[in-house]
Amino acid sequence: GSMVTRKQRPAAMIDSRDFIAAKRRAETETHLPKGTKIAFSGGIECNDHDRIWAILDKVHTKYPDMVLLHGGTPKGAERIAACLADSRKVTQ
Repeated sequence: GSMVTRKQRPAAMIDSRDFIAAKRRAETETHLPKGTKIAFSGGIECNDHDRIWAILDKVHTKYPDMVLLHGGTPKGAERIAACLADSRKVTQ
């Protein structure tokens, strides 16, 4: 390759850096969706789905672009919240 000083960069090098930065940004955005992030946590023993759904529905009404963050446990409150997200088509 050609030797260049730090002040002078060929157009191909600038284009390649822009391409790499855009690729990284696209990969990161799939793991960090846009919207208001709402963190939810609950125990395995918690099974009051009416209350959980009522509260999360209120939050979803206030923040229609809501992204639900939860631990993903297979039972309990977090599973109930995940079911709500599925039924309301909320990103999680």
